[in-house]
Amino acid sequence: MAEITTWPESPSLIMVTHHVEEILPCLTHVLLLKNGQVHSQGEKKDVLTSDALSEIYGAAVELEERGGRYGLVVG
Repeated sequence: MAEITTWPESPSLIMVTHHVEEILPCLTHVLLLKNGQVHSQGEKKDVLTSDALSEIYGAAVELEERGGRYGLVVG
């Protein structure tokens, strides 16, 4: 059976998380908030970056991507 996100009539999905590890590979767009305000938004490949997440978290972080899944290294 095909994944629901590949169906032509699939519904829009909205996911809310504080953990990049939970971001599913099928998600294409990201909205980052900081202090309740929009920090950045757009295609995941453009918005989900080490620099943007470092600004959001207020600490130097490095975003890692493996097989469509993400992780953060603090340091």
